Amino acid sequence: MAASRLGRSVVQFGKVMAKKGNVEVSYQEVNESGSQEDIRYVRWVKGQAESASGHLLDFEQYIIVRDAQQSSSGQMPVIPGINVTRRLK
Repeated sequence: MAASRLGRSVVQFGKVMAKKGNVEVSYQEVNESGSQEDIRYVRWVKGQAESASGHLLDFEQYIIVRDAQQSSSGQMPVIPGINVTRRLK
């Protein structure tokens, strides 16, 4: 499944679902969010690669694919933890 389509998947697990309540939030919305809480959550998800399974593994793989797509498209990824796009000279 293409990452753009997978990004429409609704987060159905963990603290994101618990915090948002009845509001459906997609993988893409969490991954691209500028909120410090979501940035920390995405960073935490990336750190769970070795032990992730089910929904968490699915979201983690989506994040990896999106990061790779951004890098290959010439758009530099963000600096971890601060959500600022990396610039090169």
